[in-house]
Amino acid sequence: MDTATARPSVFISYSHKDEVWKDRLVTHLAGLERNGRLYTWTDRRIRVGQAWLREIETAMEEARVAVLLISPDFLASGFIQDREVPRLLERRAQEGLHVVPVIVKDCLWEEEVRISDLQARPRDGRPLASYRSDKRDTELKKIAKEILGLLGEQASPAPAPDPVVAKDSALVPLHQLPPPPADFTGREADLAELRAAVAKGGVTIFGVRGMGGIGKTALALKLSREVAPLYPDAQIYLDLQGVSDHPVPPAQAMAHVIRAFHPGTRLPESEAEIAALYLSALHGRRALLLMDNAAGADQVRPLIPPEGCLLLVTSRFFFHLPGFQVKDLDEMPLEDARALLLQIAPRIGDQADRIAEICTGVPLALRQAAGTIAERPDLSPASYASRLASGKARLGLIEASLSLSYDLLPEELAPRWRTLSVFPAGFDAPAAATVWEMEPEPTEMALGELVRRSLVDGDDGRYRLHDLARVFADSHCSEEERTGAQRRHAKHYRSVLAQADALYLQGGPDLLRGLRLFDLEWVNIREGQAWAADHAVGDQEMAELAYWYPLAGIYCLVLRLRPTERIGWLEIALKAARQLGNRSWEGTTLGN
Repeated sequence: MDTATARPSVFISYSHKDEVWKDRLVTHLAGLERNGRLYTWTDRRIRVGQAWLREIETAMEEARVAVLLISPDFLASGFIQDREVPRLLERRAQEGLHVVPVIVKDCLWEEEVRISDLQARPRDGRPLASYRSDKRDTELKKIAKEILGLLGEQASPAPAPDPVVAKDSALVPLHQLPPPPADFTGREADLAELRAAVAKGGVTIFGVRGMGGIGKTALALKLSREVAPLYPDAQIYLDLQGVSDHPVPPAQAMAHVIRAFHPGTRLPESEAEIAALYLSALHGRRALLLMDNAAGADQVRPLIPPEGCLLLVTSRFFFHLPGFQVKDLDEMPLEDARALLLQIAPRIGDQADRIAEICTGVPLALRQAAGTIAERPDLSPASYASRLASGKARLGLIEASLSLSYDLLPEELAPRWRTLSVFPAGFDAPAAATVWEMEPEPTEMALGELVRRSLVDGDDGRYRLHDLARVFADSHCSEEERTGAQRRHAKHYRSVLAQADALYLQGGPDLLRGLRLFDLEWVNIREGQAWAADHAVGDQEMAELAYWYPLAGIYCLVLRLRPTERIGWLEIALKAARQLGNRSWEGTTLGN
């Protein structure tokens, strides 16, 4: 949607021939909207150039109340009857969406079996068009008041459901390890050394260190799966993003662990208090913590757990901590490299040794080579090896392997891969579809092809780019291409934030589902909010987005952000409201 909606929102379904009635109802709701008590959505909010169907579908998904302005033209509209009414009634049946029929013109609406059993307005069954103007306004006022009543307490940011009431223990995320690559090959000597070190006991913090693309994460995941039975209470994973522009702060990493055990915990302001909760959550437990891509000692030191737990760290950087045992990971032996190539692409055949030598045993380069050859039956392994060797002489191994994989992409797939660089962390297919402005099915097909070519990692509906691939892909984006993708990314994750908040508000098991969705997508949400804030000046759409971000997720943010962080988001929203000259928004932000 072009304007992000705060909870709660009202979706108005109407025929354009009845626009005058839509405008009259919107006028009666306008005062409530100015006071921040609801948000009214009609298709007139769709801007030039936007994907109109997607905007309508998103608005229907986010609505808390749906109003049907019923007339002969409403009943005759194919789009309304085939797309809008079925989805709204489905949400009514499954999620309790309030659907309010309002009869604006005389028609045979009672013969429409799907809506004839719904209590309509006006109560006397007369269409609004039959009333005198003063009586008509009285009825519209009653309808507006009823809509507000249906929204109930959701129209105000307080109170929220009590997290303590959510008892669905199956939702507590204590076993978070992603699987190692299905084609994991070799590394037997490295695994044996690591296994022996862990089996000795007494090790609280262990590290796997090496250059980018050398296979640190894959090895750490393989080891973690093997030793998980020694740490039955929890196996927790977090990407510390140590090579990105925004490494995860220690307080946020500790919060991730705390919430694995206590999802509804509201964190204190000071890092010292968070550290105390972190140690308390792990005290007396046998838990494995895999912290991937660490930036250095200052990021890792606060995460050292109490005795009985194991902190496993991967990093490209050299650093030292007391009791920190480190395994430096080298290139794969030729035999293992050959086996990996042939497992992924058996047709490499007698070129396996040559390609393995060119790739010098670096798993990232080996996987890209094998993935590309597997997906390009027209490309001979010998030809690929020659081109890779030439590129390596000019560019270096990793850039050469990425460059060759990129050059061999189909023309329509190359820009799609480039724009995936806007995701700072893992993402799902709907997010990629939004960034690409594509329908779900072709999006999933394109992602599958990129996974097969080893340009994207994919598992269980989640995707990610290796950080080296992300940098390479971004370097090939034009400014226009990058800006458009980032804009769509920011808008999408505002909607995801609103979805998490809506789940939280439903309470019960949905409360924890909302918090888990927030936690899963937090890095993308944070990036989207920051991008909107950075581009708000002179851009009305991004200013509006920066304003709505903290309101779209107001309940989750109260729990998940420390007060000073949440105030920072609200200060950005206040600046945006003043830039837009919207006094009502300014007042709402100050009130929060």
